[in-house]
Formats: sequence, C-alpha cells, structure tokens
Amino acid sequence: FKKNRIDGSFVGKIIINRINVNGKGRAFVFIIDIDVSQISFDKKNEENLNEFIFNNIDQCIIVFNSESEIILNINNKLSSILNKNRSEIIGSFHWSHVYAPDMHRYINKFNESLEGDDLFRLYELYLITSEGYRVPFNIDIKTSFFGSSLITIIILYEITSNIKIEERRKLLATAVEQSAESVIYY
Repeated sequence: FKKNRIDGSFVGKIIINRINVNGKGRAFVFIIDIDVSQISFDKKNEENLNEFIFNNIDQCIIVFNSESEIILNINNKLSSILNKNRSEIIGSFHWSHVYAPDMHRYINKFNESLEGDDLFRLYELYLITSEGYRVPFNIDIKTSFFGSSLITIIILYEITSNIKIEERRKLLATAVEQSAESVIYY
C-alpha cells in the first residue's frame, strides 16, 4: 500500500507479507518505508501546537527566570483558577501570589531546589485568588537552562477536591465513631 497525503504527495509505503512458519502457521511481516524528507511540520505549526498544549493542560504552569525570580509565562488554567488576568501575573515575582503564611517556607524550598535538592517535589502550598481566597496546590518544580538563562517551571496540581474528600472522610469517621459509642452506652 502506498500512503499519500491529501494533496497526492508520497509519504511512504507499507508492505504486508504473509509467510508460512515451518508449515504450522502464518506470520505477517510489516515493512514500513517512509520517506522522512516528505514529512513536514513547519516551525509555525510546532509553535502553535506547543502553545495549544501549554494552555490546555489540566495543571497550572508557571515559568520564571530563576535569577530574577520574575514570571515569564503562565498557562490559562492558572489565570482562570486565580481569577487574574495573565498581565497581572506575568512580570511579577513568582512568590508574590503565595499565601503569606506559606511564603517563608516556599522561598526556602525554592532555594533548596536551586541547589539541586529534590525535596521540593509535590510540596503543598496555597496561592491567593484575586478575591483573596486561598487555593490549595501540590507543586512540582524543575529548574534547567534554556539557552544561557536558568529557568524554573512550576507545575501546580489543584487539590481542593482532594481536601474536601478528606474532610468528608474525617466527618464520616467521626459520625461512625459517635454512633458506635451511643450504641454501646444505650
């Protein structure tokens, strides 16, 4: 079979051979011959795809310069959860959206991550929305060079639903414990 694009240009071919194996059975052999020079994905499409993935991933993402600590980019999910415009977040310090009581611990953990300490992974903290509400996150951090700049990427996993489930579990456990006590005393 030949594989062509919609415009008719050749991409490659697939060859399927059926052979007998010692007269007991058949095996199929697939040979795929693709002309890689005919496959093109131009730079603009790649940039659009990267932007699409960045803005549609289910986690929140913050990208900032590790030396200046200024946020360079965020994805739409973070903007939506914090109810802040991208312009309110991009250009600010990465720690300026952290709930004040968590700030000192967060900055210490961030500094440890710059030293190569991997203890920062899935660390819990709260960020503040535009209305002043606290939103809980588990965060994962990765620091790496991009060209000559040291860049940090923080992936934030919003855990509000996990916390609510845990609260309900504790409430149910308390109710079960109290009902068991009332049965014993009755």
